[in-house]
Amino acid sequence: CPSGKFSVKSAYLADQNARFSNSGPLTAVEWKKLWSMKFNERLKYHIWKIAWDVLPTREFLARRMVGLDSSCPRCHHHQESVVHVLFECPFAIIVWRHTSIPINLSSIPPKSTSDWVKSILNPVSLLGLCPSVGPSFSLLAAITCDRIWWSRNKLIFDDLFDPPNRLAADI
Repeated sequence: CPSGKFSVKSAYLADQNARFSNSGPLTAVEWKKLWSMKFNERLKYHIWKIAWDVLPTREFLARRMVGLDSSCPRCHHHQESVVHVLFECPFAIIVWRHTSIPINLSSIPPKSTSDWVKSILNPVSLLGLCPSVGPSFSLLAAITCDRIWWSRNKLIFDDLFDPPNRLAADI
C-alpha cells in the first residue's frame, strides 16, 4: 500500500486490479461512445450483448447444455452464433441489403462480434461511409441487429416467419 505496509487487503486489490481495469472487447473510448449515443437504452444494451458475444444463441446455449441442437433455425447452418444470426445467415444478408442504407455484407470480411460493434460505432472510418451518413447508419445498424434478433426469437418461440424484405421495410 502507499505507506509501504503489506496487508491482505492490498494484496487482494493488487491481484484484482487487472480484472477491474480491463474494458473488455471494446476500448474505454468505444464504450463511452456506445453509452453516449442517442439510442434507446434497450438498443444500447443489445449492442453491449453483441459486443460481449453473450446473446443466447443456440451455439452459446449448447456450450452450457450438452446435447442441445446448435444449428441455425433459419438456414440450418451447423452453428448459430451471434455473427451468423446477425451478419452471415442468408436471411440477415437479405435484410441488410434491403435497408435504407444497403450494405453488402459479403464485401466485408468476417469479423468477431466486437469488430462488428466497432463498425457500427465507427462506420465512417471502418466501413468507408460518408461522414454525413455515419450517425444514421449507426442507428440503422443497431435497429437492424435488434429486429433480426427479434425476428429470430419470433421464429423459435412463436413459429412465426417474417420475410426478410418485409422486415427490412419495417426497419
